Amino acid sequence: MSQNLIQAGDILNVLMAACTGAALIHTISVKYMYEVLIWIDLLRSNCMVKKKSH
Repeated sequence: MSQNLIQAGDILNVLMAACTGAALIHTISVKYMYEVLIWIDLLRSNCMVKKKSH
């Protein structure tokens, strides 16, 4: 009986770890995506400035 409880606890721990990992990956990817978008904006504005100066 106690072994079943331990197994259930292990499964819960694995699920919790998986959810935490997924949440971390999600926040990192969202943050990274925003940084990429900011960089693209900066590059685009730089290109626009260069094109206008020509």
